Amino acid sequence: MSAFSGVHAIVARHFHVHASAVKRSTRLSTLGADELDRYELARGCEEDFRIDIVEAEMEAVTNVGDLADLVDRKLGHSDEEAA
Repeated sequence: MSAFSGVHAIVARHFHVHASAVKRSTRLSTLGADELDRYELARGCEEDFRIDIVEAEMEAVTNVGDLADLVDRKLGHSDEEAA
């Protein structure tokens, strides 16, 4: 099972946008994300999924799908399970 639905909800809630506006390909910069937003998204994922995300890992995240994939990796989901 993919973490996308949970990440999707975190992103929509954080940026106060309708869920339909958030896709895997939605770039965080398009949503207006700054460094603090990226930190808060990481913390939200850590809390909801009970994982640890380090700053360097978030630097590689450019869109919602990247964040969901990072969470899936942290949860030990394979690419096939996440799809």
